[in-house]
Amino acid sequence: MNDWYIDTSFLTAFTFPRDKYHSAALALYEEFPHRNLFTSDEVLSEYLNHFSAQGSHLRSLSVQTVDGILELNGVTVFAQSRETFTQGLALYRSRKDKEYSHTDCVSMLHMKANGITEILTADHHFTQAGFKILMKA
Repeated sequence: MNDWYIDTSFLTAFTFPRDKYHSAALALYEEFPHRNLFTSDEVLSEYLNHFSAQGSHLRSLSVQTVDGILELNGVTVFAQSRETFTQGLALYRSRKDKEYSHTDCVSMLHMKANGITEILTADHHFTQAGFKILMKA
C-alpha cells in the first residue's frame, strides 16, 4: 500500500468541477481506501483560503471537505507548529531559485520525514524536489 500526500491542488480540483484536473481528482479519490493518506494543517488552511472569497456555495463546500478529511479514518493530518513553520521557512529561504510556496516547503519536509514519495497534486514544484506527482489532466 503506497502512502499518498494530499496537496491543495488536489483538494481544489476535487471541489471545483470546472477545474481542469477535476476528473483526475475524482479518479484518484476512488483509490483512497487502498492508501495511507497524509496532509497538513498548512495545506488545509491554504485550501480554505483559496475558496474564502469564491461565494458561499464553494466556501461551504470547502468547509465540508476539510471536515471530511479531519474525520476520515486513514488520513493523518500533521499539526502546524512553530517548528514546522520555521523549518518550512528555512527551506523557503534556501531555495531562492524555486517558486515553492511556504506550504509546499512544509509539505516537502513532512513527506521526506515520513518516506512519502507520491503526492496528489499537479504542482510541478514537487517533481523538482524529487517527488512523483499523481494528477495529470
